[in-house]
Amino acid sequence: MTTPLTRTEQPTLSRRQLLKACVVGGGLAVSGFSLLHWLTGSRLTAQTFIGQAETYEADLAKLIRQGLQELGVTPSEINGKRILLKPNLVEPHKSLSHINTHPLVVRGAVEAFLHLGAASVVVAEGPGHRHDTLLVLEESGLADVLYEDRIPFQDLNTMEGVTLPNVGGQTNLTTLTFPRLVQDVDWVVSLAKMKTHHWA
Repeated sequence: MTTPLTRTEQPTLSRRQLLKACVVGGGLAVSGFSLLHWLTGSRLTAQTFIGQAETYEADLAKLIRQGLQELGVTPSEINGKRILLKPNLVEPHKSLSHINTHPLVVRGAVEAFLHLGAASVVVAEGPGHRHDTLLVLEESGLADVLYEDRIPFQDLNTMEGVTLPNVGGQTNLTTLTFPRLVQDVDWVVSLAKMKTHHWA
């Protein structure tokens, strides 16, 4: 006895299902390409110097100069340059020095670059959490250092932006927008605060 053959129904897709499948497939393809580009593309690398200071009262300017020397940055490279120092001011409190770039680190960096022949040093920041920049400067303790040492300060939050070509090519963006101050300096030095949130 033979079993009669039956026609197997083929699954069909509606237009909506087909469109969804194409969108999902396209998204996966693009993300796969982006991941491949990230894994195989050129990346910027940097050397690092780690110096030790027991307290913020240490000679930080000397330590920063030693770091620059160890990294092969010579005084001739700094001589005559206009330097922009960019600290991190997040949630400023004088009693909580671990949150922001310490004012004495800023002072040490200013002294180090001027000692090595920089033509000028300016400090600039645009606090993101609290937009009253003067209050942020005062509560962080940085205002005292800026005033005592007569260090110029620029508020990046109120500064006009300038759009420049993406020369580095580390993203797919063709242009990047920066505060116009970057056009008036030769070096931008990030004085970032090392974050240790997962240890808190």
